[in-house]
Amino acid sequence: MLINDVGNEISDLIASMQGNNTSREKITDGIYEIGSFGGSMFLPDFDHYPDLDHDEYGEYGVCDNYLQILDIFPILKSSKERKFLITLTPVRKKNQSSDGGWRWHKWGAYIGTKNPQCEYLYDEPDIDLIYCYHIYEKK
Repeated sequence: MLINDVGNEISDLIASMQGNNTSREKITDGIYEIGSFGGSMFLPDFDHYPDLDHDEYGEYGVCDNYLQILDIFPILKSSKERKFLITLTPVRKKNQSSDGGWRWHKWGAYIGTKNPQCEYLYDEPDIDLIYCYHIYEKK
C-alpha cells in the first residue's frame, strides 16, 4: 500500500541549489513531487532499493506520469503488508542547457509512452517534461 510521509529541510536546500521548487507537493496518497533528486539520504526509515518482483523495471526510472508507475507495479497499491512511498522529480526541457544537461541513460528505464530519440532531453523534438521516479519501502 502507498503511505504518506514527510520529507525534510535538507532536501529543500538541495532543490533550491538545483533551481527547482523546494516544496513537496502531494499528488495523491504516497506519491510526492519533489524538487531534488536526493531522496535516499533523507528517508532513513525506508529501503531505497526494495524488491518489486519485476524482471524488466526496478525501483527507479523515468516516466511521463505517476499512473505509469502504478500500472507497472500493482503491488504498490495492492499489498496489505508492505508500505511504499514514491517520489517524482520533474525534469523540464526548457530548464536544460544546450551544452550537456539531463541524459536518458543515467536515470533508469523509461516507462513512458513517448519516443526518446536523442541523448539529451534538451535535443528531444517532442518531449518537454518527464519525471524521474523512485520507489521506497518502509522498513
